[in-house]
Amino acid sequence: MGQDLLQEGITAFQAGDRAKARELFMLVAEIDSKNERAWYYLAVLEPDTALRRQYLERVLTINPKNEKAREVLDRLKAREPAVAEPVPTAFGAAPAPRPQASSEQPRSSRIRSLHAQDDAPGAVHGTGFALPFNIPGAPLRVSPQKVARDGIGLLRTGFQTFGRAAGVTLFTGELGKATWWRFWLLSVVVAVIVALLGFATSIVIVLRFPQAVSSIFKILLTPLLTIPIILGMEYAGVYASHRWAMTKNGGGSLVRHAYGVALRWLPLVVVYAVINFVLFLLGASVTVALFILMALIAVVQLASTMDKVHMFYDPQQKWFTAGIMFAGAVITGVIIAILIGSLIFTGTIPYMIG
Repeated sequence: MGQDLLQEGITAFQAGDRAKARELFMLVAEIDSKNERAWYYLAVLEPDTALRRQYLERVLTINPKNEKAREVLDRLKAREPAVAEPVPTAFGAAPAPRPQASSEQPRSSRIRSLHAQDDAPGAVHGTGFALPFNIPGAPLRVSPQKVARDGIGLLRTGFQTFGRAAGVTLFTGELGKATWWRFWLLSVVVAVIVALLGFATSIVIVLRFPQAVSSIFKILLTPLLTIPIILGMEYAGVYASHRWAMTKNGGGSLVRHAYGVALRWLPLVVVYAVINFVLFLLGASVTVALFILMALIAVVQLASTMDKVHMFYDPQQKWFTAGIMFAGAVITGVIIAILIGSLIFTGTIPYMIG
């Protein structure tokens, strides 16, 4: 009976009915308190960090060799050193809910900026202004200087996460700070950097082929289009891969998923754009082999990201999720390219002029 209920819960989870899945896994745990998979799925579904820790500890009590549960539990402990040890519960009973740790309390729609002193009482904001729209995690006021400084700082952090032991620790810590403001700030700054490289390329084209461009509008159009294209590609990949992860036992929130992808994906976008620009200056072009190499690096890094954001019971799912992220971004880029195809064929975009 317990195995049937377990399979029914897995089916409900994969169908997106998380409430029903949670109820079924709880029932399995009541019937068989040593059902390792039921407790693990409960950890995947549990939004409360304290309870998630208790469920993972129960998994390890049943099977101390469950490396995935141990790895996830270690991450939780690393992010929440101040969380008290769980209160012992009766054998076989589900752990009773506990108050959230202070670090897990619901956040207001606006929090302090990346540099806390900027929002301190009496701080001088200069030409700063309030955003006309709400982005969770955004500072009270922003300025071009602050946006550039914080965005470059996040990009630098993204590059630093590619290190080995220190990079993993840094990346895990950054995931604990995930907000939509950080995601969009990093994304926009990278899109602007790539657009500036596109602008520089356009200038070089004008100097080499002055007859190819008849107006300044054509020079500016390519980098202006680059920004929404990059943002659209990234978010489409993020959304598609997160939806997949949710059907395959993933437990990470969309914002953590998105920020984790941004930290690993966007530095590679910058590297690829720089290589492309340098090759253009040298009179060469990006080869298929280079694109495939960068794609493989991206998928490997994204798989590592998915492994830390989610708690997949099947370790192979991190590769599928990473592949969907990459494929979703590329397919979206192709669709956007088709939509602006008329501009390319009429010679509006200078890259296409020989």
